[in-house]
Amino acid sequence: MLATSGSLDRYYQAERAVAADGSVSWVVVDEDNGLQVEASAYLAGLRGAGRASP
Repeated sequence: MLATSGSLDRYYQAERAVAADGSVSWVVVDEDNGLQVEASAYLAGLRGAGRASP
């Protein structure tokens, strides 16, 4: 996905995250593999509300 903010273009993608206990969740990272906190929190909220697949 390409997001445009002003004159800078950033690329974001979903990544599967596996915790040490084997649980799986999804997070959003940018092109530098930095965690995109707001989008990842949104996905966690959907999971918590039962509106997304684990």
